[in-house]
Amino acid sequence: MMRITSLLLLSLLLSACASVHGRDAVVLKGVGIAIISEQPGSTAHERERQAMQASKLQAYQELAEQLYGVKLSSFADLKQGKLVEDYSQVRVQGVVKGAEVLRSYQLDGRYVTELRLDTARLARLDGQGSEILATTIATGPKGPRPRVIRGY
Repeated sequence: MMRITSLLLLSLLLSACASVHGRDAVVLKGVGIAIISEQPGSTAHERERQAMQASKLQAYQELAEQLYGVKLSSFADLKQGKLVEDYSQVRVQGVVKGAEVLRSYQLDGRYVTELRLDTARLARLDGQGSEILATTIATGPKGPRPRVIRGY
């Protein structure tokens, strides 16, 4: 289990570390998905609105990972040769400017947001646009536990 988690995180790290600085402009895409029924809220409308926002933040996180890469921290605790705890944290931080929403829709009880970022447009912007300051995804024995630090 630890090996699979480590390989998954390593592949995420390697695929997300591409920087567009100094390269030809490319078009990046980010997709965010949030389950509507698992969102906080006392009404269906509130849960849908929360899912809409969560999916947008997740899509921005994907764009930030592609632009800036990720920082990976990992911890494993062994006692008497047995894995007791396995904890990994992936962090991304940066400013995403000029992204545009391609589509935002419901699908099978989920809310999906698709973003597009033309890096040529990003290079031309002078401080305007959307940003996401930081997001963290932590994994442990029970699987991924997303936490979003709001800041856009």
